[in-house]
Amino acid sequence: MDTIIKQYNLAFSNVITNGKNYKQCFAPEATPAADIAYHLSGSFDEGHFMQVLEEIDRALTNQVYQREISFNDTSVEITTTNVTINDVYTIPINDYKRILVEWINFLKTPPLNF
Repeated sequence: MDTIIKQYNLAFSNVITNGKNYKQCFAPEATPAADIAYHLSGSFDEGHFMQVLEEIDRALTNQVYQREISFNDTSVEITTTNVTINDVYTIPINDYKRILVEWINFLKTPPLNF
């Protein structure tokens, strides 16, 4: 796992509840990382995160991009230098991109959600 995950004190885990597997991201409570964890755990659909990743790539290459993206009860606001998560926590865009790539890879790794 990328050192960016450790740098932000995040942990990815498979949680089994009532025989079903759920992908979760954890971080210490009352820390900025908790906002990241809540955001990532807000969807198990890698498509949501792929859309965000595509918009980040557009922002980083000075193309027209969607500035705000929401799904379930989480959102991101993208600028060319930062990403703001749920209107609360701002993170450098390249850090967020690296975290997002790790999360998408984790979502694709068995055991999958069912």
